[in-house]
Amino acid sequence: MRLLRSLAAAMGAAAVAALALATGPAAAASAGSTQLSGMTPFTDCPPDSTQYTLNSETEPFVAANPADPDNLAVIWQQDRHAWGSSRGIVISVSEDGGRTWERKPLPGFSPCADTIGRVTNPHIVFGPDGTLHASVTMIGDRASVWTTSSQDGGTTWGTPVALADDTREVIHDKQAVTVDPRDPDRLYAVWNRRTMAEDKHDLLLATSDDGGATWESPRSVYRPATTAGTVGAQVLVQRDGSLLCVFFESDHPIGGVATPPLPEQIRAIRSTDGGRTWSGPVTVADITLNVPRFPGTSNQFMAPGIVPDVALDPITGTVYAVWGDAGLSASGSAVGMSASYDGGRTWTTPRKVNATPDSEAGGTGQAFLPQVDVHRNGTVAVTYYDFRGSTPGAGTVTDHWMLTCRGWTCPLNGRNWSERRLAGPMTGLEGVSMSFGAPFVGTYVGLSHDDESFLSAYVAPTGTPEDPQNVQLATTPAVPRLP
Repeated sequence: MRLLRSLAAAMGAAAVAALALATGPAAAASAGSTQLSGMTPFTDCPPDSTQYTLNSETEPFVAANPADPDNLAVIWQQDRHAWGSSRGIVISVSEDGGRTWERKPLPGFSPCADTIGRVTNPHIVFGPDGTLHASVTMIGDRASVWTTSSQDGGTTWGTPVALADDTREVIHDKQAVTVDPRDPDRLYAVWNRRTMAEDKHDLLLATSDDGGATWESPRSVYRPATTAGTVGAQVLVQRDGSLLCVFFESDHPIGGVATPPLPEQIRAIRSTDGGRTWSGPVTVADITLNVPRFPGTSNQFMAPGIVPDVALDPITGTVYAVWGDAGLSASGSAVGMSASYDGGRTWTTPRKVNATPDSEAGGTGQAFLPQVDVHRNGTVAVTYYDFRGSTPGAGTVTDHWMLTCRGWTCPLNGRNWSERRLAGPMTGLEGVSMSFGAPFVGTYVGLSHDDESFLSAYVAPTGTPEDPQNVQLATTPAVPRLP
């Protein structure tokens, strides 16, 4: 098969070496942050079109090795296309706790060696044994989902494995891989598949029992009753071994929009038998999708809340979910949160959790692109961007924030949360990569933790057209401050 031959060719050491960037101290960015990206490593690769932004990075994801606290990894899309996806995937790895980093194309997914189309949705996760698993969606002559694994913390990688490989009559979107924390050989991958002829969507699950070397054929574990699709699905393995999958469900943004508009919901399904059977959907929240705008204008910033994020408290078993929501603030773009104390069966009333002062619709009170994580000590962190620093006539100012809290009452009120600025004030957001007709840094960013800190991988605008944005990593002590 040409697809597999192209991937095998891309694994050649010469191609990777030609694109690898040297190891060394990373440049300091905002206070407490480290810049991980730079100029594209794909300068000498053949252009696949003219509709991409050179030196742009989007949708970073971060992971820390539980078997080696000095081993960190951040992955992102490189050179974003105007109508979705990117030219290639880049990963940056540290073996010394973030003091130095090596960044290089993820083998098998660079435009210099691959002829199989564009790539998107980079995702990484470490297993409890230290194996690093990466997954990617490809769009081109065919639509496919791939995983690849590294046994040495991200330095070298195995041959990519296809979880799904279809014609362009099928669209795959937003895959995520979860490793069972009790069994490093047990992996779960979930994503949305749309069959264009039927205009139907399925939430697919694929499982592996050999650490990702082989996968069972993907199968549908949930199909919406309407033409709605699922986006941003993630699986959590709970303390009793049961599985919880949380996702956004509504009109699907890839491949067309249903008419009339469908309800917008955060939903969850559960499995108590390792993914063989699943419950019916539970509605976590009925939401109104946020559409951020640059303050004082009608110009959209492409950061809708279609990708919820979830996290599990390892001490109490509480599950947290966050998303972007237009209905929780007058500004029209807030961070919604709900939590479950019973494994995903029931959920708390959704509430605005971001500390951004509210404003009129489309004003400086807008917050967007939230992530949530829970440290092993029970501290909960929520990150987001907002526009609170902007003033009329002076252009858009963006800040990146983190809220922290500890205790079972965190989801119920805002009194126990404390906020700190991770980055900002930043200018130049209007000049970042264009995608889907508006400036775009992604539908998610990254948030994880190591032994002592939270790790926030985010996109920072530069205000420089030749290098409009960069991935940065903020390291923050995983101890809640007093409100």
